[in-house]
Amino acid sequence: MNTNKSSTNHTTKILITLFPMILQIGYWGMLKLMVPVLPNLNTVFAVSTRDISTMVSLSFILSGCSSIIWGALIENRSNTAIMSAVVSSGIVALTITATTNTFWVFCIFYITSCIITNVFSIYSRHFPMMYLRDPAAIKQSITLRLSGGYFATFFAPFLGGIISKYWGWRYSFLVIIIWLIIIYIISKNIGDPNIKYEDSTFWQTLTNSFSHLKNLRFRRNLAILSCGNAITQSYVVSIPFWLERTYHITADKIAFYYLLPVLLPGIIAPLIPGYIAQHHNNDKIRIILYMTIFSIAGILPFVAIMPNRLPAFFWIIPGLLSNISMVALTPIISYNAFFQIKTAQNSASSLFSMCSYLSGGCAMYITLHHININNFYLEGVLILFMAIIMCYNFIAINRDLRRVK
Repeated sequence: MNTNKSSTNHTTKILITLFPMILQIGYWGMLKLMVPVLPNLNTVFAVSTRDISTMVSLSFILSGCSSIIWGALIENRSNTAIMSAVVSSGIVALTITATTNTFWVFCIFYITSCIITNVFSIYSRHFPMMYLRDPAAIKQSITLRLSGGYFATFFAPFLGGIISKYWGWRYSFLVIIIWLIIIYIISKNIGDPNIKYEDSTFWQTLTNSFSHLKNLRFRRNLAILSCGNAITQSYVVSIPFWLERTYHITADKIAFYYLLPVLLPGIIAPLIPGYIAQHHNNDKIRIILYMTIFSIAGILPFVAIMPNRLPAFFWIIPGLLSNISMVALTPIISYNAFFQIKTAQNSASSLFSMCSYLSGGCAMYITLHHININNFYLEGVLILFMAIIMCYNFIAINRDLRRVK
């Protein structure tokens, strides 16, 4: 009897550790599923490429802005109640998105689906803090969450491209619907955490969530993560638009040969920070290393000014380097920011999501509307601008820590 109970507890602990990753796959799968076929939707709905790219930008911006509302709504709510509501409403929105023949209906419910599944991203940041007590286990779960997001960013477009090629783009949404059902089943098995929920109204929670911004160190970490994510998120979405017409590369090949190399550092995220930490256990040294890599990513686009036509693979190198940098920086930034937050952690997570995806949506608008292969040096200007802001905040945080000591 004790053996069975121990086995059950061990299985539940594994599910708890992996659940943030599973949640993040659901959200990023929703955002990235349509990436390889988006440039072709103008023929499906008889609209311009500009309309399609605007819809993509809005899906990030509006889902990011919704984070602050979701954070207040799900604060002090049970796990099972949250997952039941999100999964059921998500399936309805996705079904309408997949079956409509009208572009404005498609836009509304595609963006609505992104907004609904954004709850997964918010909840996944705080989830390990509610269920786990060991700091090492919490960091492991946060890192796996990051890995899940990057995995979905590759696998969802890759799978969506294959399904679209053989069965049609509408069937791609079945991938997310099935994943929502999996999330619901797992959440039922995990159950609710053994904690006492505070009795607070929506408006009290919403007001308290902004109090985190009074914490200067939290704000600085928030700025760093937003700048880095603006580049990594916009780069992945922009690749198909940059490559498809110039190099005549099909959607499935873009996902496998071009998105996969860019996202590979994130997919193997649990290995990279640990390996580097073994050789450099000083946070300051690691941060300098990562920011150097990020800055090199901003310098490389200026090579595109050369008159000779560069091979298609060149255009992914800046995205690869910026992803390597952010994969290693994100666990450090997230842990340092949330370590100081003792109350309303879901609301704090909503601020992270809002700023991260809002910055990603704005960067996508810039890259999709104003940057192409012919003026690719502008991507370098954008990356270096973000690098300067990130470096400034890292230096300020380090200065503040010295003052405290």
